[in-house]
Amino acid sequence: MGDVDRRRFLTTAAAMTFGALAMPGTGLPAIARPRASRRDAVAGLVRPDGVSFGISAQRRGTETQIDAVLRMEQTADRPFDTVMQRMPWSRTPANAFSRWIGNSGRIPLLAWFSRKPDVPWNQIASGAHDDRIRTEARKIRDAGWPCYFSFHKEPEDEPQLGDALAFRSAHDRVWQLFHDEEVSNAVFVPVLMASTFAGGHGGADRWLPKRYDLLGVDGYNRNISGNWRSAEGIFGPARDHAVRSSRPLMIVESGCVEGALGQKGQWFIDAAAVLASWPEVVYFSYNDEMGDRNYRVDTSSSSVDGYRRMGADPSFNPAETWVERAVA
Repeated sequence: MGDVDRRRFLTTAAAMTFGALAMPGTGLPAIARPRASRRDAVAGLVRPDGVSFGISAQRRGTETQIDAVLRMEQTADRPFDTVMQRMPWSRTPANAFSRWIGNSGRIPLLAWFSRKPDVPWNQIASGAHDDRIRTEARKIRDAGWPCYFSFHKEPEDEPQLGDALAFRSAHDRVWQLFHDEEVSNAVFVPVLMASTFAGGHGGADRWLPKRYDLLGVDGYNRNISGNWRSAEGIFGPARDHAVRSSRPLMIVESGCVEGALGQKGQWFIDAAAVLASWPEVVYFSYNDEMGDRNYRVDTSSSSVDGYRRMGADPSFNPAETWVERAVA
């Protein structure tokens, strides 16, 4: 798999989404173009020469969120292209942490949920929360840096907020309000669970909204009852959907537990090889966290070694990093 295949897919996908979108030669983001067109924002974020390397870093001890990202960059032995932040409804997406991400040259992925407190999707779709959404949209617009924006990731796992139709309607409302406020620096990414792309929850088409830019998926190797799952096995159905729909695919959340000695480290190495062979995939982010399982990278020395080898893979390394460009 070469860069030519990735460029060919992205050019086709862009033409279908926006109409004849010319991808820039470097694929590096235009950090200070807050009023660029939406297709310019997508072109600036999606690298035609490889996969963006991202992180969601859970704080440890007395760490700040920034400390956690910097610690993980030391673990990875490289800077991250992107940093994901998950936020409840009560928090503004353009907050101090997201501003640090964007202003440092890293690309924020802002995952904003309509929970805590719970806001049913039919209320959002009806326009009951338009003023709040418009306010947050303007804050993101005025921040200036390009970002990925995901309204309520994994909606299929939140039945208390509504069904698939209610989610699609709410997503379309949010999209329209961002459009009305000229938020051209936010690239919309609906994110579904890997199992949904494999047919669960009625399938991906049931949940995907009408209007969005890039396709997102979350998936984990939990090794439940010895069911070890490779990245290819987890994300293959989402990749197939991306091919059929000609949409670039973002692996927004991923995680792997320990298995047999050295198995987790090899999971990272194998994942890098698979992603290099999938031109549809433009983004890979790992969740360094303790959740339902221990997905932290440093669960073993072999895991850290495999993760570093993944981050050093040519597919994740353009000639010039986004951070280097931003601070130049």
